[in-house]
Amino acid sequence: MFKLHTMTYPYGQDPKVAVITGAGGAIGSTVAEYFASRGWSLALFDRASRVSKLQDQYPEASVHIADLTQSLAVRRATAEVISLHGKVDALLCLAGGFAIGEAVNTDFNNIEAQISVNFKTLFEVTSSLLPHMVNRQSGFILGIAAAAALRGGSRMSAYGASKGALVGYLRSLRAEVGPSGLSVSILYPMGTVDTLENRRTMPDANPDDWISRQQIAETIYFLATRRTGGLVHEISLHAN
Repeated sequence: MFKLHTMTYPYGQDPKVAVITGAGGAIGSTVAEYFASRGWSLALFDRASRVSKLQDQYPEASVHIADLTQSLAVRRATAEVISLHGKVDALLCLAGGFAIGEAVNTDFNNIEAQISVNFKTLFEVTSSLLPHMVNRQSGFILGIAAAAALRGGSRMSAYGASKGALVGYLRSLRAEVGPSGLSVSILYPMGTVDTLENRRTMPDANPDDWISRQQIAETIYFLATRRTGGLVHEISLHAN
């Protein structure tokens, strides 16, 4: 399912196109708003329950429903994107989830669940769009990792494993497709992100000590607009 309105851009310029997964989430919505404010054309991916809101908020965007863990659904959705927009300049993989649990109570089903939401979603969309981006010899791919992927964390064995898989995949992908003209970056939010859900579940915490979603959006835009000679492969974002 998608919805697209024609938009006129100044001086006959074609806008850059960003595919954003998890576009209706706390981080995804902030990133989508930031890129839209800078003239990018958006292809937004999310689950069905968020589609109506996204269509209302971004009437010029194409909005796509797809289970990002299912290869066929992803390939259909990405084919729609290329048909509608003609190109993809940036793939921002922001879909994901967080679960904690003591290692003694963690089985492989828990790890598989986290890998599915945090790594498989990125893998399916990336692998589906990669031939198009390599053929164009241009494009930017971003994944969101976590502090747990760098240094581990108590009760984060499944989450850390899923983000570690993401990091290993994107580093290897960068080594492979970098010579083709693509850039691949990893962003590490090194702490709690300021979201309504985190404020609800941690009412005694001080949000001033958290990472703002606006700073994440600005950092992603910075990464997406680097040029050869000034690429940033990985960046850690701290609250203070």
